[in-house]
Amino acid sequence: MKADASPPAPEPFERAPVRLPSTPQRPQRGVFGRMAFALRRRIWIVAGTIALGFLTAAVWTVLTPPRYTAEAVLQIEAGDDPASAPAADATAALETEATLLRAPNLGGRVVDALGLASVPEFVSKVRNPPDDPDLAARTMREAAIATLRERTRVHRVGRSLVLRVGVSTSDPELSTAIANALVEE
Repeated sequence: MKADASPPAPEPFERAPVRLPSTPQRPQRGVFGRMAFALRRRIWIVAGTIALGFLTAAVWTVLTPPRYTAEAVLQIEAGDDPASAPAADATAALETEATLLRAPNLGGRVVDALGLASVPEFVSKVRNPPDDPDLAARTMREAAIATLRERTRVHRVGRSLVLRVGVSTSDPELSTAIANALVEE
């Protein structure tokens, strides 16, 4: 027999296992862990937002004029025996008194008594006063009354027969004077 000169048949080869580059396994994180990771990745955005918030608050604090609120307390008399007075009558009396405290005619008396028509804070809404002095004075008085009504707050204290009257202005003495004048009128 003649020897076969052909090359031997290749043997079936085995594949070597493919090794992927190893990636570090992240530990399993809970909700807070994922949030903390997201915040760390965006630390400059978070820091910038916080800085912008502080800057805005600082500018607002510097530019906003201070406001002072003075409060006066007014007790409503309920007849001879408060225990015998019906609750509806007491509530009606309190609502009436609260309405009267914010009424334009009472505001006008307080504006006249304290000279609020000449206080710039109370007449700042009047841009171009009329040329006629009488009309200008009346316009300033009406503007002061409107501002006084806007800055006056009347609240009932709990379920009592007491009203709390608060007035806010940029001057603490003026706030006190107005609150006392409203209650005394």
